[in-house]
Amino acid sequence: MTLKYRDAAKEDCAKLAEFINIASDGVVEYLFHELVPGMTPVQLVANNLENDNYSHSYRSAVVAAEKTDVIGMALSYPSSYHKITDEMRNFFPSDRLEHFNHFYSSRIENSWFLDALCVVESHRSRGIGKKLISITKEKAVENGFNIY
Repeated sequence: MTLKYRDAAKEDCAKLAEFINIASDGVVEYLFHELVPGMTPVQLVANNLENDNYSHSYRSAVVAAEKTDVIGMALSYPSSYHKITDEMRNFFPSDRLEHFNHFYSSRIENSWFLDALCVVESHRSRGIGKKLISITKEKAVENGFNIY
């Protein structure tokens, strides 16, 4: 198995959205359920990733690929972006969003935040997640954050 680790590309957004949905363990489905007629929660996340709205952008992700198949990803960014934004307040119903106040306010300031990590089930227990975390740490250092 030859794996390549690389920055995510715009064409990876659909797969990234699937992985974010898996990693969220139901949160994506809960937040995005029936918000836009005719679009699934995963499609909405994919569109957001494609729109390149930092921090939830394909540019914030690294992927593990086997040939042309993306089989894992890590989405990360500075913790200062891990918060409920005005855009989120305007998009999500307040009763859904209020359940996440604690989650979005419990960050370590001036740190690098690993938002989502996922490896397809058939490729787990092979060190791919560990390597994605290592790359995420490298990104943090490159962006001026200390690793403890």
